[in-house]
Amino acid sequence: MTSAELRTIVEDRLHRWGERLVTAHGTPVVLLGVGHDDQRGQVIAVTLDEPEMRAEVIAAFLLSAVDQLRAVDPAAQPDPQWTRGTLTTILEHLRATHARLGSAGPGCGTCEQFIRGLGGAG
Repeated sequence: MTSAELRTIVEDRLHRWGERLVTAHGTPVVLLGVGHDDQRGQVIAVTLDEPEMRAEVIAAFLLSAVDQLRAVDPAAQPDPQWTRGTLTTILEHLRATHARLGSAGPGCGTCEQFIRGLGGAG
């Protein structure tokens, strides 16, 4: 896929999703994408540019989104490869965020526990 084709798809989707957010009186906090071509299947997590929200809060939003998606079709079973890949990508992003912000360190156990649904250390 060319950069121009990707840009067209991204711009179209972001516009439509932006309109849905405005209608719902919401703002974006995280964007998930999936790679194409040589990045095929790679999950890309993009969060706010500034540390406006702690990684744990974003993880909570992601867990809430998972609950909402599962409610649409509770019988659906995700491919374990995608689930593991997504979880690994999100954890890597959270570790990098912690390291960049100088907070709890690159291996924050609270974030790992939280994103895995174990509640965290508080």
